[in-house]
Amino acid sequence: MKSKVDTKDLQIGMYVSELDRPWLETPFLFQGFRISSKGDINELTHYCKFVYIDEEKSDYEKELIPQSTQNNHASRQLPEIKVRFPEHKVPIEEEMSEARKIRAVAEQQISELLNQSKGGKALDIQQANVVVKNITQSLMRSPDAMVLLSSIKSHEREAEAHAMNTCILSITLGRFMRFSPKMVDELGLAALLHDVGEVKIPTELLHKEKKSPEELAQVKRHTEFGAHILMGAKGMPESVIEVAYSHHEQIDGKGYPRGLTAEGISAFSRIVTIVETYDRLTQGYNEKRISATEALRYLYLYRDKIFDARITEAFIKCLGIYPVGSLVELETGEVGIVISAQPGEFLHPRLMLVRDRKKSPFDKPRIMNLATFAKSDPGKYVVKQVLPPDAYGVDMRSYLLSEDLISA
Repeated sequence: MKSKVDTKDLQIGMYVSELDRPWLETPFLFQGFRISSKGDINELTHYCKFVYIDEEKSDYEKELIPQSTQNNHASRQLPEIKVRFPEHKVPIEEEMSEARKIRAVAEQQISELLNQSKGGKALDIQQANVVVKNITQSLMRSPDAMVLLSSIKSHEREAEAHAMNTCILSITLGRFMRFSPKMVDELGLAALLHDVGEVKIPTELLHKEKKSPEELAQVKRHTEFGAHILMGAKGMPESVIEVAYSHHEQIDGKGYPRGLTAEGISAFSRIVTIVETYDRLTQGYNEKRISATEALRYLYLYRDKIFDARITEAFIKCLGIYPVGSLVELETGEVGIVISAQPGEFLHPRLMLVRDRKKSPFDKPRIMNLATFAKSDPGKYVVKQVLPPDAYGVDMRSYLLSEDLISA
């Protein structure tokens, strides 16, 4: 049973089945959806004078917020978070060579996917799934290798690097939060494609530091463009489309494009929002890079405002006190890159030492496990501080892409 309702009289929980105009003339993702927030009502009011409500699918009292979309793991209501540190099946040194190959191939595959979308072709979901599968398999063998490579600053393919890094870290968090393999795969796909709509925005505008209100509004449309691109890909999960559309929503309702509040934002969107922000802060795509510690501090500061508090805290716990890829200085004055951290030893990570006490480069990087020295010589070989990524002229890219980590 359908009823015609003036948009001024809409309520949360109503199921909108038809509009007073074609769906394609509006930014709505799905041709039929339940109203989940005041933001939805405001947007319907902006585009329509009246809509048609399906009474059988509506629930004004019992189910004000959708409990799930097509798949229950994309639910608005996030269940209790239970975490577990993934097992290290092989040492990071053994996985690094394979991880580098996977990253190089993935970067090319992502570039092809973006070019498909930019050219108006349907996105190849199978190719995207291959990228996610390869990354996941590497993370299952060694949780740190791909994460370590995600700390590398990209100077050329920034869009590809951001997509890949967000995918790597989202999968890492999903596994930490004990998602099922299917959930992890879908989360990885959503993270990989979250910014695909940016292909429809001029590159020079994306990188422009000071944008006019009109230019900023144009950039914000990448969420709408991304959703429509993914809707055109056969077999694309709804949750992946939702993330492309909603990864700039905020818990306090001040995000875009719909101004959703916490209860209206899917769990996957909340995760990707946190992870992609962390990557942008640590990579400094449009501004100065900051350390992983500073980035995590920023996320924590804005929990319950911009970011979901529980997921933010889980992400911080997942990465640890000294996230893999951090540049740190020891009490001895030596400088190293954090390459791995075992559960229970987060204060004593494994390092690739790249600077001696006088801050001069070692002839060859050395691997040091601080946990070993914590028992034999406590207080000496401990982390003094986390440094900016490029402190003392350290080029982490040259170290992490070389073979030294394997042979050290």
